[in-house]
Amino acid sequence: MADMAYVGLIIGVFTVCALVLRGLQARSMR
Repeated sequence: MADMAYVGLIIGVFTVCALVLRGLQARSMR
């Protein structure tokens, strides 16, 4: 159970980081 919780947490953090980076790149291009 703990492993699944860790995997979900890591995926969530990775997704947030990816969205933030994507947003920064979009602003830089403009």
